[in-house]
Amino acid sequence: NAFSQRVMACFFSMNMTAPSGSMLRRIFSTMLNSKLADFDDELKPMGDPITQGTVECYAAISEELLPTPAKSHYLFNTRDLAKVVQGVLQATR
Repeated sequence: NAFSQRVMACFFSMNMTAPSGSMLRRIFSTMLNSKLADFDDELKPMGDPITQGTVECYAAISEELLPTPAKSHYLFNTRDLAKVVQGVLQATR
C-alpha cells in the first residue's frame, strides 16, 4: 500500500521525547517562583517545594496508574501537571 509522493507531501511526522523530571521542575518552578515573588516573605520560598512535590506525584501516578482495557482513561501527560500548576498560579494575595 504505497502512497504517491503527492499524497505524502500533505503529511509530516514529528517526534518529541518526554521532558525529564529536572526539566519539568525547572519549567514549573520558574513559573511558580515568579508568581510567588509578589506574596509575603513566608510564601516566597515555597515555589520549589511545591514544584518538587507536584512533579514527584505526577511521576508516581504516571508509573503506577497505567491504562488497562478496563480503565483506558488512565492516560497522564504533562498537560495534567500543567493544570495543577495553573491552578496554583490563580492564587491571589
